[in-house]
Amino acid sequence: MGGKVEPLPPGGKKAVKVKALAAADAARQKDAARAAERAKQREQLERQKAERIKQKEMQKIKAEEERKQQQRELEEARKRKEEEATQRRRALEAAEKREREEKARRLEELRAKRRLEDQRRKEAEAKQHADEERKRKAAKLVEQQEVEHKRARVQEKQQSAAAQPAVAVQNLVHSTVAAAASSAAGSAPTASVLAAVSALEAKARLQPAGSSFNAAMESRADSGKGPSTSSGPPPFPTAAAMSKALGARPLPGLAAAASKPLVAAAATPTTQLVPPGTQSYEISPYKSDEGSESEEEDEEPSKPVPEWARGRQLLAQLVSQLAVDPDEIFQQHAKTCSLDEVFGSLERERPGKKDLSRRTSSSNWIEDRVTWKEEMNYKKAMGYL
Repeated sequence: MGGKVEPLPPGGKKAVKVKALAAADAARQKDAARAAERAKQREQLERQKAERIKQKEMQKIKAEEERKQQQRELEEARKRKEEEATQRRRALEAAEKREREEKARRLEELRAKRRLEDQRRKEAEAKQHADEERKRKAAKLVEQQEVEHKRARVQEKQQSAAAQPAVAVQNLVHSTVAAAASSAAGSAPTASVLAAVSALEAKARLQPAGSSFNAAMESRADSGKGPSTSSGPPPFPTAAAMSKALGARPLPGLAAAASKPLVAAAATPTTQLVPPGTQSYEISPYKSDEGSESEEEDEEPSKPVPEWARGRQLLAQLVSQLAVDPDEIFQQHAKTCSLDEVFGSLERERPGKKDLSRRTSSSNWIEDRVTWKEEMNYKKAMGYL
C-alpha cells in the first residue's frame, strides 16, 4: 500500500493529481487491505479447522488404539482365566483321582481284612463243629452203652420175675370169685367185687410178657375149650368166665370197667398248642365305610398310593434297605458340577458383568466336598464295611 510506486505518464510529464482520483485510490487501497485481511482470517480459520479435524482424527485413532488395547487386555484376561480354570479342573481331577485310588486301596484293605476274618471265623467254626461232633459221638456212645447196660439189667429182672410162681395171685382170684358167687346167690355182684376183679385183671396185665403166667393165660384163651390138662396152677379167670360162674348173668360194669381206659383215651380231644402272644382280629376291607367316603374325598390324594409305599410294607422296605450301600447302586455318581462350565458362557455373553465363579477367596471347591475319610467313617458306622 505505502511502498507502491506508480509509473510515469508517457512523454515524461508529471501527472496532475486530482483530489477525486486520490480519494478513489485511497478507497481501493482500503478495499484491498480489507480483502487481504479477510483472506488472512479465512486462511487462519481454515488452518484452525484443519487442526481441529486433525485433532479429532488423532483422538479417534487414539480411542481406537485404546479400544484395541482394552480388547487385547480382555482377551489376555480371558485366556488367563481359562488357563486358571483349566489348572483348577486338572487339580480337581488329580485330587479326585488320588481320592479314588486311596478309597479303592482302603476298600481293598478292608475287604482283605474281612476275608481273612471270615476265613479265621470259618476255621474256628469248623474246629468247634468238629469238637462238638466228636463230643456228641462220645456222648452217644456212652449213652448207648448205658442203654445196653440198663436193657441187660431189665432183662435179668424180667427173667428173675418170670421164674417166680404166680400161685398167690391165682389163689386170691379164685377165692374172690368163690366168695362173690356164694354171697351173690341170685343177686347182682357188689361194686367191691367188681373193683377187686378189675384190679386183679390190671395186675395180671402188668406181668412180663415172657413169664409162664402170661403164657398159661394165652394158651387158655387160645384153646377156649375145657379145662387145661397141665399140672400147673389154674389160669387167671377172665371177666366172661367170672360172670358165668356168678349165675350166668353178665356183671354190670365189668366190661365197661375193662374197656374204660380205651374209651377215655379215644374220647379225649387233641389240644392245639397256640403260641403265646398271638392276636387274631378281622381286618376290615379297603374303603368299606360308605358313610365316610364323602368326608374323605377332600383329603385323599388324586393319585392313589401303592400298597408297598404305605404302613408296614413301607417300613419293611425301609428296613430291608438299611443294609444296602448306596455306592453299590449309584456307582458312577457326580460329586459336584463344574462351575467354570456353568458360568463360562455367561461371562462370554456378558463380559461386563461380575465373575460369578469366584464366590470364595480361593475358588477351591475341593474343600467343600466330603472327603474319603468321612465316607469310610459313614460306611463303618452304617455297617457296610
